[in-house]
Amino acid sequence: MIRLRERQSRFLAALVEGSDASDLGAGPGETGMDIYRNNYRSALIGALESTFERTARLAGREAFRQAAIHHVIAHPPTSWTLDVVGQGFAGTCRALFVNDPDVAEIAWLEWAMACSFTSRDTDVISLEDFERISAAYDDSHWTQLRLSFLPALTIGSAQFDLTVLWRSLAETSRDVEVAAAEPGQRVVVWRDGERPVFRLMSESEAYCLETMQSGAAFGEICEHLAVGAGAESGGQQAAAMLRKWLSLSLVESVIVCHERRKP
Repeated sequence: MIRLRERQSRFLAALVEGSDASDLGAGPGETGMDIYRNNYRSALIGALESTFERTARLAGREAFRQAAIHHVIAHPPTSWTLDVVGQGFAGTCRALFVNDPDVAEIAWLEWAMACSFTSRDTDVISLEDFERISAAYDDSHWTQLRLSFLPALTIGSAQFDLTVLWRSLAETSRDVEVAAAEPGQRVVVWRDGERPVFRLMSESEAYCLETMQSGAAFGEICEHLAVGAGAESGGQQAAAMLRKWLSLSLVESVIVCHERRKP
């Protein structure tokens, strides 16, 4: 007799992989298993269509559906929630739409925004908060200053002008506008309140943001910028970037000398 756990595992394999389940009472060619399998895959494809609406519009409905089928077969979900079914779909699009790299880029952006939307709630440090916190900082404080950024703050490449492309894909009645991004552009995605947002950013600023997100100190950013601009100009550029990040509400907390400070 087949144990329950083994029966469940084999049923799942038949459902996901199409393996033989004839000794379980439903062979792969029989109507019962076909119905289960079709319902299962339809649910996954529907979740992808819901998450990647603009990607589907850009790729074309039929081409997108074929990509979705390929993805759910090659990368079946391993979690209980459909929220993660889109993980890796941008990579699938990159492999399947080799001649249309804008499809993969929009898929990456939609997934980053979906992840941002479901990220945990948090307070942010405003520019006014930071000015109050840092009022008594000396040089050593500024040198050792570290920032903790919003959860799911994500930085990606931008081969295309994603602002224009995203806007043109919002309405089915508009023509899709695909244009190259300016050289050296990156895209930054985060959640502003309850709304996922993104903006294009220079490669230099995105590098500094990514470096501080990885734990680098503000002094290291100043040194990096000073290499090409000189110490004074590099410090001014770093300060301007910091003010911008605070104004955009990207900063969750401030860390100085291993002490975490919140307003």
